[in-house]
Amino acid sequence: MKIPFWEDSYKDDNVSTFGIQPNVTIDEFQHLFDKSWSVLDVGCGDGKNSLYLAGLGYNKVEAFDLSENAIAKLNRLAASKDLRVNAWTQDLTQFMFSKPYDLVMSFGTLHLWKKNAGKISYSRPRKTLMLMGYTSFSFLQMCCLRHLI
Repeated sequence: MKIPFWEDSYKDDNVSTFGIQPNVTIDEFQHLFDKSWSVLDVGCGDGKNSLYLAGLGYNKVEAFDLSENAIAKLNRLAASKDLRVNAWTQDLTQFMFSKPYDLVMSFGTLHLWKKNAGKISYSRPRKTLMLMGYTSFSFLQMCCLRHLI
């Protein structure tokens, strides 16, 4: 099995794997969110969105990613900035929502789902959102792939 390029960059705290700025959607809308909200970052990578919200004062931020290297890096970065993010390693196709969240976000991960797993898993966040909660998902489109190759 070929190891994805990002695994090496997750091992280096001086390298920002997918940029240091939060996703534009989170940045543009975070002022509408309440800092007491429970937040879940699905497929968080090295945690740029989770760390951003935690840095703004959100204290119920949780995040998971399939990559052990990504979660280790997120935990190191959070500790170095004295931020609280509850992060763990998890396969998103196997994740079962066990509690409600006010915000569930996933950026640049859903295109990695296997076709049938997405049908089953995509509806799960909606069923566990708090009343008036939000989901924010982003798909990598084919037009964007040309710029990454």
